[in-house]
Amino acid sequence: MPFYLKKIVRTKVKNTLGGRLRVFIVGAAAANPEIVADFKALHLMTLQGYGLTECAPLVAGNTDFFQKDDSAGLPIPNVEYKIDNPNSEGIR
Repeated sequence: MPFYLKKIVRTKVKNTLGGRLRVFIVGAAAANPEIVADFKALHLMTLQGYGLTECAPLVAGNTDFFQKDDSAGLPIPNVEYKIDNPNSEGIR
């Protein structure tokens, strides 16, 4: 998309979402990586995280310095993680 059209689309999307949007924070469910990439192309940051109520609540998250469209992010400091019964690829 040409830069001048991208700016128009970005402005219209931001205005539709309230106009002062700086970042989306997604935590209730995984966001579609294609949608995250589309927002990134419009310079709208989307950060995903994973949390549990009993962990008060964030245990992993993307940051301003680490962003991966298909990931819940990096573990927070001083927390140990273990995958219970991982398959051959190391996931469950």
